Amino acid sequence: MARPDPEVLSRAAEALMAGNVSGAILARKSNGTELFDEEGEARILELILTRTPKALADCPPQYLPPLRVAAALMELFGEGVSFIRKLISVEDDYSYRYEPDIVCLMLHSHASHLLGLSEKADAGIAKVQMTSSRLPDVCAACLKEEGEIYPLEAASELPHSGCTCPYGCACILVALG
Repeated sequence: MARPDPEVLSRAAEALMAGNVSGAILARKSNGTELFDEEGEARILELILTRTPKALADCPPQYLPPLRVAAALMELFGEGVSFIRKLISVEDDYSYRYEPDIVCLMLHSHASHLLGLSEKADAGIAKVQMTSSRLPDVCAACLKEEGEIYPLEAASELPHSGCTCPYGCACILVALG
């Protein structure tokens, strides 16, 4: 995918800062690119902008708004962490246990988790199984949940609040029919 046009990116960012998800989507589409699942895209953007995982409960409030916008732009334009690093502008001296790009990834991961729970419920999925990243540096909190089976309504929140993985929690829930 070609790098986003700076003007389109700026319009989308302004719309997201104002909480205008449909305006951000319109900005994204203004270059003639259609979105595959516009309704799903709107839902995940809303979740990124409004929901905070317990894992970030101690994040200083001045950092969250710009990091939410960066995470939403990452979702909207299909870009990764290197893209986020160029977008992030946090006021004051940044002092938090997670780097800004990790916070963005955690906000995105949480929104994806919430959307996934909703979609699983809509599909009639009753049980889910937790799986970790299984990377060598996976933390104890993520390992503890590995393989656990839960009724959908009792599934753990992701990212885990106790996660200490160096790149943030990478656990996912797998549907078990």
